[in-house]
Amino acid sequence: MEDIELNDYVIEAIYFLESTDEFVRASEKENLANISKKTYWPIMHDMYERSYEYVCGSLSLFIIEQLQSCEASCRTAIEGAVNLHYVSLEDSLGKIISYFKNHFEVELKQNISWKSTVDISNVDESIKNHY
Repeated sequence: MEDIELNDYVIEAIYFLESTDEFVRASEKENLANISKKTYWPIMHDMYERSYEYVCGSLSLFIIEQLQSCEASCRTAIEGAVNLHYVSLEDSLGKIISYFKNHFEVELKQNISWKSTVDISNVDESIKNHY
């Protein structure tokens, strides 16, 4: 396997990612007594953790030159960051409830659509039942 050269932009991206994460974790530790009282805190914390992991994954894919996968991962990372930003403004609990309600509505519509597609397909009935 060939050594991958890390250019200044990639090194800077890693630095910003890790220093931002350090800041977030230090702030979290410093304010834990206050933020842990908020009902929505665990959900927002999990959203942050996923967003961080998405960005780490995207950066890793970029470094190993898996650009198509990196592009898809970047879209997920951006969506996660936008969602976290959205729910962090003003009425966080209300926005989180709205976020999950929308998620369930989209999933339900998607499942109904998939079921309809399976029902009208020409495959064997046992396969349809499996799906």
